[in-house]
Amino acid sequence: MITWMTVLMCVGMSADVFAVSMGIGLSERKVTPSMMFKVGLWFGVFHGLMPLIGWSLGLEFEEAIVHYSSFILFGIMIVLGIGLIKEALLDDDERPEFDLSFKRMVPLSLLLSADAAALGVYFAIGDTGNFEGSVLLGCTVFLATAIGMFLGNHISPRFGKIATITGGCILIFNGLWALLEGLEVL
Repeated sequence: MITWMTVLMCVGMSADVFAVSMGIGLSERKVTPSMMFKVGLWFGVFHGLMPLIGWSLGLEFEEAIVHYSSFILFGIMIVLGIGLIKEALLDDDERPEFDLSFKRMVPLSLLLSADAAALGVYFAIGDTGNFEGSVLLGCTVFLATAIGMFLGNHISPRFGKIATITGGCILIFNGLWALLEGLEVL
């Protein structure tokens, strides 16, 4: 049975994906429904599978994921944030398109979903079935990706470089926040 707590956890787990997806939307000249579907599918499937993997590998794996997830998230957010700022400073015809290749999407999806493995333990001990919770997480991440890419792309033409630089700064701030939480400063 899916509880409100599970829904809220899934929405919370989607926040980093939403931020990254907004960054993708800001950096692209045009985001198509096909692109939103592909990126959403990558992120959603990986987020849906990670709790199952975390649950099957047990509590020791969950502790390692929780320990390193802040540092992984820090790295992702810093790289994406700096990339956004660099792209904002380029002319429109110089900006590269987002790479949807297997070689690019597997590591990005894996890194973004690594902390979702810890949810497998929650699903196993809570009222939510592991499978139902994983499906809900995958669907929530899929929607967060599509909405983030759409909003980022529609903000970009109106506010241009300022929005892209702001988006990059927000990603860097989120990465620093994750690092400080991982170091237990916050």
